[in-house]
Amino acid sequence: MEINVEHVKYILSTFLEGDKMYVDLLPDIVENYPIQGDGNHDFIFHYLMLIEQGFIASAATCERYRPSSLGYLGLERMVDGYEIGLGNTQVRITKEGYEFAKALSKPTIYDRMQELSSEPISVMVDIGKELMVGYLKQKCGIIS
Repeated sequence: MEINVEHVKYILSTFLEGDKMYVDLLPDIVENYPIQGDGNHDFIFHYLMLIEQGFIASAATCERYRPSSLGYLGLERMVDGYEIGLGNTQVRITKEGYEFAKALSKPTIYDRMQELSSEPISVMVDIGKELMVGYLKQKCGIIS
């Protein structure tokens, strides 16, 4: 699977657009996710990438990096294969996640990030930070 920047932006923007410091995984993110079906493999792929980057944490304990504490229950064996198990939990965006979400909310940065979707997410994050710094320097008149 390739990273779809639009889907990363969607998950992270859920936190930016809300009026609470946390969201409920199932009703706030999963049920409104742009792609449904196929066991939500697309959602889990992107959600786990964000967890592994430390962009999402448990609202209750602030724990990061552990999918099981952030609603991912693993694969459940079914008669005709496997189904992804998700449990509802309250999650929040971390400082790092917030910074990346803000960078993706800028159209010029978002467009550049889409060009990098075949690159590792850590590279996308590093370049996103640099683009955001450049964007702010230009906006403040530090560079032209």
